[in-house]
Amino acid sequence: MISRIVIRHLCFAIAIGLAIWAYQSFGFRGLVIEAPYCVLMIGFGIAIGLQAPSAVRSLTALSVLGTVCVGWATFKQTQTYENLTSFSITADPYRCVLRLNGTIPPDLPQLLEQKLKRFPQTRAVILSSSGGSSYGVIQTADLLRNHPINTAISAGQCDSACAFLWVTQKQRILLQDPLIITPGFHAPYTLSPWGPIPYLEQRNAQVSYLRNTVKAKDSFIDRAEAFMHGVDRMRPSELKKLGIPTQLMSRNEVHQRNFCDPPPVTPKPKGDAARWLAQTKKP
Repeated sequence: MISRIVIRHLCFAIAIGLAIWAYQSFGFRGLVIEAPYCVLMIGFGIAIGLQAPSAVRSLTALSVLGTVCVGWATFKQTQTYENLTSFSITADPYRCVLRLNGTIPPDLPQLLEQKLKRFPQTRAVILSSSGGSSYGVIQTADLLRNHPINTAISAGQCDSACAFLWVTQKQRILLQDPLIITPGFHAPYTLSPWGPIPYLEQRNAQVSYLRNTVKAKDSFIDRAEAFMHGVDRMRPSELKKLGIPTQLMSRNEVHQRNFCDPPPVTPKPKGDAARWLAQTKKP
């Protein structure tokens, strides 16, 4: 009898512990993608708690729902949530530039296509992102390559999905600051409470795109698509050796340069036309 009581209270303690852990995941760790896993673990805790008496089960369910609601409401008020969910595409039509800033959403191809229709003169993209969803990056890379965009600029941090977009473009630019922050590469993965889970299907698609479309070397692909908790930041000299030529540009030059198509160059006259033009210019 005593052992059953101990087991029931232990199950109840486990359920409450999982609920508290879920609250911490929502409120402090700030990983939105972990929400389904947290709910799953909470459900598991409730299932364990079902072995407890009815009053204890009811208290467990209320505790779980309460912690989830409070945790989610708290998390939505934090700067972390704002940073994770914020994304913007801004255009500078006079310099033919689009700027992609923030966490990359799954529907980036649709958002970018709408923007390019409004600003078809765009010739360069400035990327500033810690990463985000990898679901639409291949379609986005195709959209940029098929549009007359020939330049991708890494403006500070450009990791994960952002780094993939940067390297797939025809011309790549890094800011030449005292400490150059190069794009951070790693294979795509999904987050869970147990750590990163490799997203093999997306990785294979990215490897195929880099090899067949971008014509990147296998030595670069092996590093860029390696599974790791952090990112691989390759120096410009390393990128060059791996077949990824990179141009360095100062921050002022990036913000002042006009990336629009250059004006047509009038060919210089030759032969008799050149001699006639020289004579007409004489006083």
